[in-house]
Amino acid sequence: MKIKSLLSIFLKEDFRNFIVIFWTFVFPLIFFLFFTSLFGNIGNGSENSSDMEFRAGIYFEKPPTGLAKEISQGLVTGLGDKNSGGPFENIYVSSFDEGIQLIKDKKLEIFIVFPENLDMLNLKVVLSSVPAPVVKSYYRSDSGSDFARKIFKSVLDSVNVEFYKRISSAEYTLEVQELNKKASDTFSYKDYLFPSVLLMSILTVSIFNTPLSLAYSIEKGITKKIFTTPIRSGHFLTVVILENLILLGISILLIYIEGKLMGVSPKAFSAKYIAYLFMNVITLISVGLLMLSVFRKLSAVNVAANILYQLMMFLGGLFFDVSHTPMIIRWFVYINPVSYMAQGLRNIINGTPLGFLNYFVPLLWIGACIIIFSLNFKKVMNYE
Repeated sequence: MKIKSLLSIFLKEDFRNFIVIFWTFVFPLIFFLFFTSLFGNIGNGSENSSDMEFRAGIYFEKPPTGLAKEISQGLVTGLGDKNSGGPFENIYVSSFDEGIQLIKDKKLEIFIVFPENLDMLNLKVVLSSVPAPVVKSYYRSDSGSDFARKIFKSVLDSVNVEFYKRISSAEYTLEVQELNKKASDTFSYKDYLFPSVLLMSILTVSIFNTPLSLAYSIEKGITKKIFTTPIRSGHFLTVVILENLILLGISILLIYIEGKLMGVSPKAFSAKYIAYLFMNVITLISVGLLMLSVFRKLSAVNVAANILYQLMMFLGGLFFDVSHTPMIIRWFVYINPVSYMAQGLRNIINGTPLGFLNYFVPLLWIGACIIIFSLNFKKVMNYE
């Protein structure tokens, strides 16, 4: 009953505060709508690829000879050379596994494999019924890789048409077998941005609202007055956390309603997605409590909150790829729980399994933050 009464007072105060309403509820909705409208065509073929550079991995299962060699070299040359003003940097790899690993590590936009039976093209000159060799292309589910796939397909079609003219064959020379096509074709900027907006909202509440609210109450002596009543420090902390969880729940609900209206992937509404999102909430709330354990004065908490918020958001991969940042700051990317949370939420939408680190790093942060805050609880609450 004590907790319920105090929680009701705090919530009424929050809903009377324009700053809390705007930054917790309104700003994430405006941000999602604005950026989706501005960049919503990414991945749908509307970007200008002429200013982009791509890395193409080239692998021959068997060195071709004769006409097959000439055609394959023409195909590779047709991709262009960035040193000569073309969009591609052609990288020859020594094995199939090496090429697959490079594209998984985002060191290639496309991996092209020329088959062992490529020399069948030499027979096709005289026997048009010879089946066409299958050239396989591998790519990821991002816009850059999708562009590379489309350019390669265009070059391949040009080579096929030229070969057709030379031998007057009714069949194309090479057929391309594209893998990971479903993931690439369903890429949506809305689906990419949706987890970012959710995490940004969670960061706002956990890094700003929770620690600043506690620090203000402690520094202004509000807690001392409250603790003269039957309400204890544990009750007060519970109320503050519940207060911010309710605010965050409303914010997430509004973002989900907007996401539904804007056509976000149904996978974002799955039980797995919501359960993982809840773990993200617990993780970042714990980080906010850890920050309060280190910086107890209101002014120090305010400065630390602003710095940590910017670092976790912009070095967490919420809005752009941070995997190739300079090593002087990449260490923070590796320890930042937001990096793994954003990746995990996008993996669920893309149908990709969550990795070990997507669970381990957030759980490690939860454990470490709770232990440190518990050890400093009485000092933090100014209760001893």
